[in-house]
Amino acid sequence: MKLVIEPAPDGAGHLFRADTHDAHCLPSPTSNEYAAVNALIESNGRIANAIETAWLNAGLPTFRGYLKADLARRAVSQRSSL
Repeated sequence: MKLVIEPAPDGAGHLFRADTHDAHCLPSPTSNEYAAVNALIESNGRIANAIETAWLNAGLPTFRGYLKADLARRAVSQRSSL
């Protein structure tokens, strides 16, 4: 797992992301290791989600926080244009 700091989609700042760096290497479903690797990937995903939730709750910029704020801005904009 690693910390990724990437530019925000709107270019205004940066976002933190926990990268599990493992979803791209899943073995074949017929492989003996498939179930164990898949379980590890799912566990890592839960850990990454918990990390990003903690960051969001601490006020750090995350992609999920960016999306929530963007959706809220769009909803306000849409209501004001009606």
